[in-house]
Amino acid sequence: DHPLTQADDSLFSRNGLIRYIFCCCQDLSRRGGLRDKPSKYSDAYHTCYVLSGLSSAQHKWTLISARVDAAMLDGDRWSVTPFTSGEQIFEESDRVETTHPVYVIPQHKVDACQQYFTSRPGF
Repeated sequence: DHPLTQADDSLFSRNGLIRYIFCCCQDLSRRGGLRDKPSKYSDAYHTCYVLSGLSSAQHKWTLISARVDAAMLDGDRWSVTPFTSGEQIFEESDRVETTHPVYVIPQHKVDACQQYFTSRPGF
């Protein structure tokens, strides 16, 4: 089997998304940044979400345990590892940091927010 045809448990083609981002999303003008389509302009919003997509393609998040009650601030427990299955089409130095799969911010920021609000009366 060709590495690109091997099934994994991904919802999308990780290498396909990485190739698209590296080839089509970079704004090489003086403005810089990232965009969702080659014909569009880059901006902070699209740069944020393209980088989040790149992080999602380069890392694998696994739900360890779900919260017992949806109203509880103490959230779900996740683990994250670099995605290494199949062919890696980027240099390791090009791997971006992780972003939480639900909140799209770094995990330590999610933890800090949850700790802050669980320490507050009424939350």
